[in-house]
Amino acid sequence: MARMHRGFVVFYCIVSLCFAGAAYSEGNGWEDLSSSKEDTYITSRKVVINVETNEFSYRGSVVLRRGDMVLNSDRLDGRYNEKQGIDEMVATGNVSIEKGKSIKAVSQRAVYNKEEETMVLTEGPQVEENGSVLMADMVTILLRENKSLAEGNVRIRLLEGK
Repeated sequence: MARMHRGFVVFYCIVSLCFAGAAYSEGNGWEDLSSSKEDTYITSRKVVINVETNEFSYRGSVVLRRGDMVLNSDRLDGRYNEKQGIDEMVATGNVSIEKGKSIKAVSQRAVYNKEEETMVLTEGPQVEENGSVLMADMVTILLRENKSLAEGNVRIRLLEGK
């Protein structure tokens, strides 16, 4: 947060995560992450579940799978609802997210909010699709709209078509 206050120059850049354009028009984007149609599978070395507060904490080599999305992290904390669906989760430490074969994201922290249908990547986020890379201080993936908002020190490397 200290970086954001320095000079308070914040550069907003709305970028469709499909730098090349084709993947999302075919329904291969982030929009189905919050879909209730897919089951979620989580593995780790250790798990603590508090049934009174509906909270969970997975630790050590965490892997979350939902459809063609795979999230890896050192730790995954969150809250689930009465229907066993995940309402919110925070992945920390060596976070990597792969969606299909063409979308990859990495950061040290990712926060998913079902109500807002967002995934916020911080602490060195990079989102890559088909070789093009988006980097910023914070990347918010708007799941419902299949877009992203990059904020603070935004850099984009576009892969030129061959």
